[in-house]
Amino acid sequence: MPTRAGLRRLGLGVAVGALALTACFPQQTPTTPTTTTIEVVTPDPEPTLTLSKTSGLNAAGDTITVTGSGYDPDAYVGTRPPLAGKPTGVYVNFGKYADQWAPSTGAASPSRQTIVQRWVLPQEGYDALVALGGQNAEQAVLMNEDGSFEFTIDVAPTTTGTNAYGVVSYPGGGPTFAQHEVIERVTFAPRVTADLPEAPVEGQTVNVRGEGFLPSATGTRLPLAGQPAGVYVAWGRFADVWQPSTGAAGSTRTVGSNGTGTVWAMPEPSFSIMSPEGTDPAYALIRADGSFDVTLTVSTIESANPNYGIATYAGSGAKNSEQELFIASAAPAAPEVPAT
Repeated sequence: MPTRAGLRRLGLGVAVGALALTACFPQQTPTTPTTTTIEVVTPDPEPTLTLSKTSGLNAAGDTITVTGSGYDPDAYVGTRPPLAGKPTGVYVNFGKYADQWAPSTGAASPSRQTIVQRWVLPQEGYDALVALGGQNAEQAVLMNEDGSFEFTIDVAPTTTGTNAYGVVSYPGGGPTFAQHEVIERVTFAPRVTADLPEAPVEGQTVNVRGEGFLPSATGTRLPLAGQPAGVYVAWGRFADVWQPSTGAAGSTRTVGSNGTGTVWAMPEPSFSIMSPEGTDPAYALIRADGSFDVTLTVSTIESANPNYGIATYAGSGAKNSEQELFIASAAPAAPEVPAT
C-alpha cells in the first residue's frame, strides 16, 4: 500500500494530513418495530403433606401435626351422600396402607386401613358437613381458599392389619382425582411387650410382641450379609451391659435354644430366605407395619450373667441400638411336682 511519501512522489498533490475517507451506505427504508407476546403459564401447585414427625413415634401414643398445601378446593364435587354435588375436599387419614393403595389405581378398600380420619373441605362443603352434626362434623377440617390446611391428630399402633403405617390424602365423597392422592409413611419407635409373670416357671411359654421394628439393620455376616437382618428375640441371662452396639462381647448374652428360647424375627425378603416354607419355629416374620409375635419358652440358664429376661437385638452381626430392648424377669422356679 503506498505511503504518504510515496503519494507525494507520484505527484498526486495530496498534502500530508489532508487525507479523508467518506463512507457511503445505501439508503435504508425504515421498518416498523414488532412486538412478541410470550404467555407465561404458572403450573398448578403440587399437593403435599408435611408431618411434624415421621419416625420414632412413641409406640404408647403420640401427637403429630399435619400440614397440607397445594390442594385445589374446586377440583371436583361429591358423587354420593352426604355431600353429593358439593365440594368435598380430601380425606386425610392415619392408618395402614399397602404399597398399592390409591383409589385411582383401582386398589380395593382393604388396601386402606383407616385408624384416624379427618375430612378436609373447602368452606361450602365444610359448612354443609358441620351442619349435619355427629361424627362427620367431628372429623371436619377447613381447607383454606389457597388449598392449605393444618390440624393435629393422636396416633398409636394397632394390632389389626399388617400394612405399613402412613398418613394419606385422597378425594372425599366418592370422586377420583389422582393428583390429590398423597402418602407420607411414618414409623414408631421400637417397643416390646410380653405376658411374663412376676414368678415365671421353667417350661412356661411367654408370648412376646414387638412393634416399631422397621426399618431393619443390614446384616454384616452370613447368613444375611447385605440383607435386612431383623432382631433376635431371646430369653436368657444378660450382663449389666450386654448390648452389641456398646461393643459388649457375645459372652454377655447367654440365651435359650433356637426355636424355643430364641427366635429370629426378620422382614421380607430375609424371612423367606431363612424359612422358605414359613413354618420353621426358629424364625418369625416382621410385618410391614414393623410388628412381630413370637413365643418363647422359659428355662434355667447356666451363666455368670446376673440378669434374667427377654432381650431384642439385631441379627447377623448388625448393630442397632434403638432395637436393643430388655424386659427383666425373676429367675424361673422349678415346676411343681404333682403329689403322688
